[in-house]
Amino acid sequence: MNAKKTYDQIKALLESQSSENSAELISKYILEDVFGIRSAHISTDAREIDTSKVHEILQRLSNNEPYQYIGNRADFFGRSFYVDQRVLIPRPETEELTHRAIQVIKQFQIRSVIDIGTGSGVIPITIALETDIKSIFGLDICKDALAVAEINAKKYEVQVQWIQGDIKDRETVDHLPHCQLVISNPPYISQEEKAKMDANVLDFEPHKALFVKEDPLEFYKSICEWIKREKDEVIVLFEISEYFADDVSNLMKRLGFSDVVIYRDLQGKKRIAEGRFKSDNYTTI
Repeated sequence: MNAKKTYDQIKALLESQSSENSAELISKYILEDVFGIRSAHISTDAREIDTSKVHEILQRLSNNEPYQYIGNRADFFGRSFYVDQRVLIPRPETEELTHRAIQVIKQFQIRSVIDIGTGSGVIPITIALETDIKSIFGLDICKDALAVAEINAKKYEVQVQWIQGDIKDRETVDHLPHCQLVISNPPYISQEEKAKMDANVLDFEPHKALFVKEDPLEFYKSICEWIKREKDEVIVLFEISEYFADDVSNLMKRLGFSDVVIYRDLQGKKRIAEGRFKSDNYTTI
């Protein structure tokens, strides 16, 4: 089976699941990521492609598996990162969170950053590549996720200090480094929202990184309480659910954060919460 026939088969399957433009783009990604065939050479590449491998890909696509896991690649901030089922696939809204983080770093001359719930490490690695910060940390509860993050850090030859631990665990937070900027895209999807989600997310992406058991604010609260105990000036940036934006904002204010702002993403949804903590703002709930 040659490249053109492989492309046509994959594209035909994807067209039954999505738009023609999307099917064309994803088919090209798969040929490049799995077989190393660039889109410009699909019609002219004469090499024989393993038919069994093509059938495996078609089966995985038929089962709604995300193409990023099939090709082990996700694009983020103009770069290609390794991903597999140990980590979430980076979303465009997380790119917007990272963009805002870089703006804050440059505006306030931030010298240290920690990303809580780092997953594949795309946020701290991008910050390392886009700024001159040397003190960058990534925390995740999952050892397997940090293994993926390390693959990406090595690919781009950046130094990020990875920490395995649970932000809700007091022993973990007591040993975390103090950082001027705290970033987090924590689990925040409620069980009600879970029921409405697509199979390609529910069946393949790690649930621990997506869903909360009961309280959509539980991770935000844990992070804010840790920052409050640090009693130093800190800026925090959260990715949030549009459904709980006001709740996150109110939580931050009750815990003594000032300058709390909610930003909308490119789709107009409330998606980023930003705030600043100083010890003299401290109040109890």
